[in-house]
Amino acid sequence: MKKQLIVLKRLILAPSQQLHQLFLFLYCVLVFWVSHQPSVPMPHLFPHFDKIIHAATYFVMACLAWACFSHYPKKTCYQTVFFCMLFGATDEWHQSFVIGRLADPYDWAADTLGATSAALFLTLLKKH
Repeated sequence: MKKQLIVLKRLILAPSQQLHQLFLFLYCVLVFWVSHQPSVPMPHLFPHFDKIIHAATYFVMACLAWACFSHYPKKTCYQTVFFCMLFGATDEWHQSFVIGRLADPYDWAADTLGATSAALFLTLLKKH
């Protein structure tokens, strides 16, 4: 009976977990929508400025993913980075089908760097 209650508790998410998942879902939808646009007006302050935008976008995504995965007992850092890397890879693949856009492995690397930076920062913050 105790095992069934534990499983039931895991299946029924607490309101805070649901809210974290909703925010992450909405943010991912926003990133997908922006990626689906044929062109995105962006200032070109210096070469490869878009990589900073990618890293910042996925830094925020990783913070939201961290909030979702921190409800589970182990490996929040790895789960966060894996989720963001996977989403970034599928987003770059998605862009390869959008007219005027292309899939760039350097964009994915910037996505991964931003997500990893956030996960490491949050891990260090959690330890102190």
